[in-house]
Amino acid sequence: MRAKLFLLRAAAVVLPLVSLGSLLVTHSSVAQTCNHDCPVGARDAHGCCPATVTIHAVPTLTATARPPVTVATNTVTCPSGYVRIPGATYMMGAPDTEGDPDEHPQHAVTVATFCMARLEVTVAQYQSCVTAGMCIATKNESQCNGTHTDTMGTHPINCISFPRALAYCNWAGGRLPTEEEWEYASRGTDGRRYPWGNAAPSAQLLNACGDECVAQAAASDAKVALYSGNDGWVGTAPVGSYPRGASPFGLLDMAGNVYEWTSSPYCTYPVHNCTSNYRMYRGGGFYSSGPAAGTTKYIGAVTSSTRNGNNATEESSVVGIRCAK
Repeated sequence: MRAKLFLLRAAAVVLPLVSLGSLLVTHSSVAQTCNHDCPVGARDAHGCCPATVTIHAVPTLTATARPPVTVATNTVTCPSGYVRIPGATYMMGAPDTEGDPDEHPQHAVTVATFCMARLEVTVAQYQSCVTAGMCIATKNESQCNGTHTDTMGTHPINCISFPRALAYCNWAGGRLPTEEEWEYASRGTDGRRYPWGNAAPSAQLLNACGDECVAQAAASDAKVALYSGNDGWVGTAPVGSYPRGASPFGLLDMAGNVYEWTSSPYCTYPVHNCTSNYRMYRGGGFYSSGPAAGTTKYIGAVTSSTRNGNNATEESSVVGIRCAK
């Protein structure tokens, strides 16, 4: 009579998700009773037959393809003529001991990544929009650069109202920057006073009111020079003429030459979304001068935190355009 053989079940094993491509072999346990169902010559010293070996076939496992992992990335790319400004949090406004009242309180602002034009919009660029029938020509006055398209094509367009600035940027495939974006593009995150750093303004860094401005204004308007020396231009200069005055991101003329419209209303800090008939323009212009005689106020006409608001219909000779995307 055959003795029963008790085989142990193979323990469950967690297999990695790879192809095995072979058979696994498991050995049964030796029975607890002696098996005599084999030739006499094959039996051991106890007269028992060898233990039975059982082969269990294990199906081949095939790796399952997994979908690729998508990693969120910032995909903002900027066209030619624009600079990519990476998003960040910075302190907007001026410290309590500096600046004008509307620059206070200094407060943290976060901006997303965006693109900003490296240069101010030129007379030639704006004229292209006029020729296309999408922009309105500036008023015909001597201080308006658009009156001199033949000789001032590389100078910044000026005498531009807020709606006309908005129309140009829309036509060019962009938009006006917000006030928060503009200040960040001008100063970065290190708290500098000016686009180039904390050094005082000079005739090598920007086009504002130097000795040439004071001399020109002497007959009709008492002006105090923002710096000593002649910056080379009584009025506007061709855009990008002062590379030493570049912002941390490489933008030029963020101080001086012409102020630049933003899309933001004139709000009281720390509010940035309010109802106002005024729009903000930033950056100072070729006529930005020093403090009035007899005062000790820190020179702030062209700091990155200086704010200027005006009626949206204003067409000043010191205000122009810089677009963003």
